[in-house]
Amino acid sequence: MAQSGSQDPDTHLPDTDFVVINIDGSVNMRAGPTTDATRLQRLPDGTLLRRVACQAGADEPWCEVELADGSLEGWVAARFLMAWYGADPFALESAAIPSDRRIEGRGEGSYAGALEKGEILDLMLSPPADTVVGVTLEAAVSIGTTVFSQDGAALASERGTSELAVLLPEGGKLLIRIADMLGDGGNWKLVVAYD
Repeated sequence: MAQSGSQDPDTHLPDTDFVVINIDGSVNMRAGPTTDATRLQRLPDGTLLRRVACQAGADEPWCEVELADGSLEGWVAARFLMAWYGADPFALESAAIPSDRRIEGRGEGSYAGALEKGEILDLMLSPPADTVVGVTLEAAVSIGTTVFSQDGAALASERGTSELAVLLPEGGKLLIRIADMLGDGGNWKLVVAYD
């Protein structure tokens, strides 16, 4: 699972890979785990952060976090953080994000299953050269899909029920990624057709 974990109500130390700011307003990201540390930035409610580590502080628990894009790292009081169970936010943008499961597909046909919270599933296909590959996904809007070429270039992407079509002039591997982006999980059905 990309996002496993829980939150202990006694210590309020989330242990998911990502956390989200949960406050009516904004909170300070600081240079250290104390209110006396230098303020680095104000983070508004709903900001998604990558969790580095959490610790119980002298007065209250703190978490070392970084912005989802990795551009800034600092500390936030844990009481302002909520566990977030969606997949890595860049999972639909980069094939370099590791998946939780990989299926070597048989080609055209119907595939179906269920995603756990935050799960990323990769379906690998090898369509012939000069084939238009049609991909139809039936899923909740929290589930996204991206079609990547063999070299990791994103060719098409959508969320929820959608239809995508891509052409691979030289053939090769095609990676179809299905990811639960909001931590809701759910059923999905994928229909792949060659033309």
